[in-house]
Amino acid sequence: RIEISADGSSFIAVGQADSWPTGIDISPYVQPGEEFRFVRISDVPADEDRSACSGPCVDAVGAMGPTRATGEEMGALELRPGGELALTALEAPKNLLIILDSSSSMAEPFEDSTKIEVAKRVLDELVGTIPDGTRVGLRVFGGCQVSKLLVPLAPLDRAALRARIQAIETGGPTPIAYALEQAKEDFDGAYGPDLILLVTDGMETCHGDPVKAAKDLLAAGYDLKIHVVGFDIGSLPKAREQLKEIAAATGGIYFDAQSSSELRQALQLPTELRYHVYDQAGQEVFSGNLREPAPNLPAGVYRVVIDTLPPTVVENVIVSANKTTMITVERADGGYKAEVSTP
Repeated sequence: RIEISADGSSFIAVGQADSWPTGIDISPYVQPGEEFRFVRISDVPADEDRSACSGPCVDAVGAMGPTRATGEEMGALELRPGGELALTALEAPKNLLIILDSSSSMAEPFEDSTKIEVAKRVLDELVGTIPDGTRVGLRVFGGCQVSKLLVPLAPLDRAALRARIQAIETGGPTPIAYALEQAKEDFDGAYGPDLILLVTDGMETCHGDPVKAAKDLLAAGYDLKIHVVGFDIGSLPKAREQLKEIAAATGGIYFDAQSSSELRQALQLPTELRYHVYDQAGQEVFSGNLREPAPNLPAGVYRVVIDTLPPTVVENVIVSANKTTMITVERADGGYKAEVSTP
């Protein structure tokens, strides 16, 4: 008879060994995350008349010590408890303010349409991926001292937000600083973390200082980052440098988007990304969303593919028994990076 215990005093019977070596599946008797350091192996009562041993063949308690079961044989007892793989996104804003450039240059031809129409299409897709319950607002700017809050920060209403996006029209120069100054009022009464997604095809043209305006948001006490997307600014190096400084001022990320597909990638929210887990044979063993509960997996080595554009692949992810292996996904260098924390 084989029993296991966490403390060496209270034991759980998990089965009987009829041969040597043998293996016992303990999963029906324990919960994920439980740890057992003691194994008691004792002779089954009343079999002395059939045993080749005089008296009990085995009657012992073994202490496993501080090590954890990892799927390897522990003497004659094979333990294969599952481990846990957890993926999380560092960036999970409670309040999201989209600030879109609606200046005259956004009406310029781009791919099969205009910049503003491409931006509208991609923003419409973004709205479908924002988690329920997120507070979302929409602000546009076009014309010196002209910036309109089209949708105040409020719990996400996808239909209303999409309608306002499609109604946006272009005109005027580019007052980025003024738009950021107005955003300070947009976040009044909101509790962070806050995120601004700023999409523009150029630099400040109304004599403002957008880098100072970004720093002023932090000085006002907001828990805020600004991610900036430079849309079709490949021939404007000064604009790119200014936009990078805006993002850096708040610890945000700058993205270059020279096509609609790159704009789509830049506006992905990591909280909605899906991922797939493959075993060493290449078989998919789990697929889920970063916000869903983590899977319990047999201890082993896995390959994880995250559905970013392009996909983020994490090789040789080790899942240890009764431990949680954490993969943290965050924005970096215009894309994503994934860091593995092993137990």
